[in-house]
Amino acid sequence: MTQAWLSGVLLISLAFSSPASAKSDSLKDVRQEWKEAKYEESFSADEALALTHRCFAIFDDSMGNRRRFDSLTTILAIASGFSDNEALAEKKARAARIILTQFADYEQGLLRWIPTDLQMDLAKAPKETQGEIKAYLDTIRKKSRSRRVQAACLFAVADSVVMKSAEVEVTEEEQSDALSLLHEIKTKFGTAKDWQGEAYGTLADRGIFALTNLAIGQMAPEVDGKDLTGVPFKLSDYRGKVVLLDFWGNW
Repeated sequence: MTQAWLSGVLLISLAFSSPASAKSDSLKDVRQEWKEAKYEESFSADEALALTHRCFAIFDDSMGNRRRFDSLTTILAIASGFSDNEALAEKKARAARIILTQFADYEQGLLRWIPTDLQMDLAKAPKETQGEIKAYLDTIRKKSRSRRVQAACLFAVADSVVMKSAEVEVTEEEQSDALSLLHEIKTKFGTAKDWQGEAYGTLADRGIFALTNLAIGQMAPEVDGKDLTGVPFKLSDYRGKVVLLDFWGNW
């Protein structure tokens, strides 16, 4: 039976005791082993499960927030590759639940993780899974006292639609919902900054412009310049004709 993205994460409480490591383990080593193994056809659920055990052991043995948080997000990343495995689904649910209960105000970690992991998962997730990821983001938003984290949760949902619109034509409902979120972000969290220090108001403006001007199915915005002989031209001069635009540059 296929397990959902966060099967029961808000409802179940799992008891688990990480096995003691024979030696001091490194999260860097675990991640490297996973990165090397995940593209191999022979990489099994049992191997993935062993890596999550090691991550939980690292979590239990660590004191600092960053190492503990990163061990949990690594578990989520590893387990995501085996959605049909019940044991890994349980490990994923437990890690996700700990993040909610212990790290909702860990701004430094959440601001990095939400756009690089959750938002990317949402952008590529099948429709039946998107609702659960959105619900998880909404729970983080409601539990966190950080305005930056709250903005990141809303922006992840909206920007996943912007990303999708660059590859396929989105529905009117998807576009409308995303635009509403982007306007809300601009109004309520415009001055809050993301993990790279950019204001969410600026990010929202970009998303609004992309959805209304650059999405597949929209009329192309005006482009003007000079051709190779120095003659001025505009894209609109060629309206009704097939035009190939080749953007390039030297750096």
